Amino acid sequence: MQKILITGHSGFVGSWLSLYLSSKKYKIYGVSLKNHHNNHIFYKANVNKICNNHIVDISNYNKLENVFKKVKPDYVIHLAAQPLVINSYLDPINTFKTNIIGTLNVLELANLYSSGKLINFTSDKVYKKNEKKSLKENDYLGGYDPYSLSKSCSDLIGQCLNVNKLKNNSRLKITTLRCGNLIGGGDWCENRIIPDYFRSYINKKTLIIRNPKSIRPWQHVINSINIIKQIMSLEHKNVYDTFNIGPNNSKISVNKILNKLNNFNNNLVKIKIKKLSSYQETKNLKLNNLKSKKIFKTKSKSINFDLKLTNDWYVNSFNKKNMYDFTLKQIEDYI
Repeated sequence: MQKILITGHSGFVGSWLSLYLSSKKYKIYGVSLKNHHNNHIFYKANVNKICNNHIVDISNYNKLENVFKKVKPDYVIHLAAQPLVINSYLDPINTFKTNIIGTLNVLELANLYSSGKLINFTSDKVYKKNEKKSLKENDYLGGYDPYSLSKSCSDLIGQCLNVNKLKNNSRLKITTLRCGNLIGGGDWCENRIIPDYFRSYINKKTLIIRNPKSIRPWQHVINSINIIKQIMSLEHKNVYDTFNIGPNNSKISVNKILNKLNNFNNNLVKIKIKKLSSYQETKNLKLNNLKSKKIFKTKSKSINFDLKLTNDWYVNSFNKKNMYDFTLKQIEDYI
C-alpha cells in the first residue's frame, strides 16, 4: 500500500483528495493546521477518521521533519497554503511565511525523506495580470497581491528544484498544477463565493458580494483530484511539468454563478453588491487548458452540472450527519 503525504489535508481540496485516494486503497498521512468548522467536509465526510492526522504548521521545519522521517512517503502532495486574497492583505507576513517558507520546507524534506515525487498545487492567480487572453503555462508569472505573489514564488521554487532543472542536486520530480476556481460541497472558508452563499442560505441573511462581474475559470474539485490521481498513476517524465487545470469555457461571472445557485433554491438568498475598493483583484481570469488535456483524461461537464452537484452536497449536509457515502458517490459518478 502506497503512503501518500498530503499537506493541507484538512482543507477543502485536501479533504476531497484524501477521501478519494483512501477509497483507492492508498494510505493517507496528513499535515495541516486544525480545522475548526464542524460542518466542513473534513468532519462531515469522516475524513478526519480515515487519515493519519498531524497538526503541524508547515513553516515549522523541525516539527515537519519529524513527520517526514516517520512516514517516508511514496508521494507528497503539497496543498497547504494561506489561500485567501483578502487575508493576504490583512496579514501579508503570515501569507509569505506559509506559502514561501512552508513550500521550501516541504520540498526540502520531500527530497530528503520521500521518493522525490511531488505535486505542487499552486494557483491560477500566479500569472502576471493579463485580462485579454486565456493564460498559458509559459506566460509571465507575477501576482500583485500578497497571496498571488506568494503563490507565484511557490510555483517558481518548485520549477527550480525539479530534477529536470537541477539534476545533480535534487531527486525531486515535481508536477506543478495551476487550478482554476474550485467549487464543491463542504467548503466553509471565509470570503469565498460558494461558502458565503450557503452561509447566507442557512442563516437567512443577505449575501454581500464584491465583484459580481468578475470572470473566473470555475470547475468542480473532483476534476482536479481526478487529475492528481492520474499523475500518481503515470510513470512518465512528461507529467513532471507545469499544467493549467481549468474548464473549457471560462466566461462565467460571479453574478451568473449566484443566479444559477439561486435558481436551484427558489431564490431564497437575497444578494447585495458592495464595492470594497481597498482590495484589488483581477476582474477577468481565463486559463488555457490545452496542454493538460493532451495528457490527462477529464470528463467534460457543464457549469450547471458542477453547480448542481455542489448545491446537492450542501443541502443534503444540513440534514445528514454523515456525508461519507454521499461524497464518494458524487466522485465515482463524476469520474
